[in-house]
Amino acid sequence: MVIPMNNTNRKPPPENTALVETLYVPASRWGSTMSFVLGAGFYAHEWGMLPFAFGAAPKEVYFVYYVLT
Repeated sequence: MVIPMNNTNRKPPPENTALVETLYVPASRWGSTMSFVLGAGFYAHEWGMLPFAFGAAPKEVYFVYYVLT
């Protein structure tokens, strides 16, 4: 299971999971539609007042979990 950090309404993973890896993926160097740092919240106004913003966006962070049976 993969959980992106730039998602809204995130919840903790279920108890039957184990964190395997944290991925850092470079984002666009020119702008973003979802960046709390830049104040862009195209999909959720909680992230910012603007639908998009120009500037160097931080790396995207993803948590990779293994689902235990």
